[in-house]
Amino acid sequence: MSAPETRQHETVIEIPAPVEEVWKAITEASEIQRWFAPEVRTDAREGGEYFLSWGPGMEGGGTIEIFDAPHHLRLVQKRGKIAQDYYIEAKGGVTVLRLVHSGFLTTAEWDNEYNGTKSGWPMYFRILRHAITRHRGEAARNMDLYAMSDEAPERIQEKVAALGPDGAMWWIWPEKNDAIVHVATMPMGPKTMVWMNISTYGLSEEQAAGVRKEWSEKLDRAFPAAASETSHA
Repeated sequence: MSAPETRQHETVIEIPAPVEEVWKAITEASEIQRWFAPEVRTDAREGGEYFLSWGPGMEGGGTIEIFDAPHHLRLVQKRGKIAQDYYIEAKGGVTVLRLVHSGFLTTAEWDNEYNGTKSGWPMYFRILRHAITRHRGEAARNMDLYAMSDEAPERIQEKVAALGPDGAMWWIWPEKNDAIVHVATMPMGPKTMVWMNISTYGLSEEQAAGVRKEWSEKLDRAFPAAASETSHA
């Protein structure tokens, strides 16, 4: 029998930082926590295990198949043949980080995961670049806020557009020490999930709590009785 057909997508970003710093950002657990997942464990070597978690029911992990510092990192998930290949190179005074996320089956039941990761990686890479280039050494705190809606997609998009300045889907918040905010939507069966990520830097616990409260209330007003939240430092 022939192997099932798969698909992949690619995300590229330029970061004005040394190659070695970008390599640390994708391989060291404390650095990965600054831009990606709240709980991270890595055995940074070829054959080592890695683990990521955003909370109960949202865990993932696998094996480091290639660890060619500081140029190529390949992670292979435990389930299926999903793989993430990170490629790093210096080019024209910047570091180019390219991710190839592969192994998604072409069948319909994989569409949500394929589309969700394809739209999610540019956001996470933007946070990574923001943390490296503008907030070196500052304590980072990421907050994920969620709401579910069964309204028409057009109405959901109207409400989401109203959350950001001039309808932006991501923006920088100067009043909160250059925090970066993203908002996105994702189909979840008959409903749509609205997801907001707020990444803050150098704020006190009290200030961060104020940010969380402010945006939780905004999301709850837009999507009543549907908002929930998680956060991590």
